This record gives sequence, C-alpha cells and structure tokens, in this order.
Amino acid sequence: VHIADVSHFVYPGTQVDDIARKRTTSVYLIQKVIPMLPRKLCENLCSLNPGVDRFSFSVVWVMDKQGKVHKTKFGKSLISSCAKLHYAHAQDMIDDPDREFDEDYLPEITGGFTARDISKRVNILHTIAQVLRQKRKDTGSISIQQCKLAFSLNKEDGMQPVLGHINREKATNLSKSSC
Repeated sequence: VHIADVSHFVYPGTQVDDIARKRTTSVYLIQKVIPMLPRKLCENLCSLNPGVDRFSFSVVWVMDKQGKVHKTKFGKSLISSCAKLHYAHAQDMIDDPDREFDEDYLPEITGGFTARDISKRVNILHTIAQVLRQKRKDTGSISIQQCKLAFSLNKEDGMQPVLGHINREKATNLSKSSC
C-alpha cells in the first residue's frame, strides 16, 4: 500500500503547508473537487500516476491467501505504478475474472504488465479481502454499511441534481474496510 510522500514538495511552515493544514483533506463536491494541495502537486507531482517514479510512504505485507501476515515493512519508497484503475474497472475484474479486456477499455498499463496480470492481482486482493472480512465478522466486529451516493447534474446549469442513486461496489473494499 502506497501513499504519495508530499514532504519532498511541501515544507513545514510554508504557505502551502499552512493552507494544507487548515484544509486537512481534499473536499469532493458533486460537481468539483477542492484539493488540499495546489493542483500541480495533487494532480501531478504528488500523484502516483502510472509509469512515473514517485516518492511514497509504503507498507508492504507478505501474506498468504488466508490473510495471515508473515512479514511487514514500513518505509519511504520510490514506486512506479503500472495502472490507474477506476473502481468500476476493478469491479468489472471482480465480476468477470476471466474477461479479456480491450486495450481501449482500460487506462494505460505500463511496466510490461497486461490487463490479465492486473485482473489476476485484483482478484487475489478481493479473495484476501473476503477472508479478512469473514474473520472480522466471526470475531464479532460491527458491520457498518457504507454506500456511495451519486447524483446526475442538470445539464443546463450543472448544479441542480436531477437523479440520485446508491452504488455498492465490492472493489472499494480492496482499499477500504467496509461491508
């Protein structure tokens, strides 16, 4: 698991640091995002874009398919992501693990990986997530149902929501602990 290391670009006590501390997070509204950091940083230099070396903080687990962790390592790293999937892409891989994805359907894949390689890894993570979720349930954990509420906006002014719907995606469970 990797998260961008912004400390190479945002220094303590600077104006950018002060603004980021006040915002504490990016805010996702229906029609736009208000980023915590300036767009050049959050969309480029501090984004784990595929095929580009990026500084990150990482936790690396060596685990088996039952979710048993055999080794853990925390630290700073330099990574090059191979793809930037949307949840819908990962969900399609979970829903149809044997599907052959067209090149134009998925975002660019780099580093010599194929859609098949990525689908296989997504499904391994999904299997581990299911095992861990069941273990939590078996030991009495509370299950909080988290749904993603989505809106379609009025095309005339781009503001008034005209339709709301709820999405429940398995793919979000690969990176978040939820139902």
